Amino acid sequence: MKDFIEIIKTRKSVRSFSDKKVSEEDINKILECGDSAPSANGVYPREIKHYQDREILKMLSQTQSWSSFVAEASVCFVVLGYPHRSKYWVEDCSAVAQNILLAVHALGLGACWVAVRNMKNEGEPASEYVKKILSLPDDSEVLCLIPVGYSKK
Repeated sequence: MKDFIEIIKTRKSVRSFSDKKVSEEDINKILECGDSAPSANGVYPREIKHYQDREILKMLSQTQSWSSFVAEASVCFVVLGYPHRSKYWVEDCSAVAQNILLAVHALGLGACWVAVRNMKNEGEPASEYVKKILSLPDDSEVLCLIPVGYSKK
């Protein structure tokens, strides 16, 4: 495994994925790393979902104007928070997302943070679009999508 400092310094955004599938073992490692992120006041007002279904990935690729490459990913992680549980939900979810991005790179995979919070989808909040297509709880807010796969390059 790469030295941790080297992982941080060499991580980059990947927006083009090959057809090779990410293993369930690697998906579980990524989820564990995301779940290991700190939380303000130990509240943990966040949740990580993941999707591999091609149709769902295609719908997620239409979340906002810069998300088209999500359709190519092997798996997409959705980081959501619960604002009613903590005023620090954005910070907590951001720590989760960063852990996911670093774990992905350490495993030799590629990923890119796709903003959802404060973005629009045809005039409505992008978070509402994602919540509708994935049947996520009404009291949640989607911070970001993290499409993951093997880089084409």
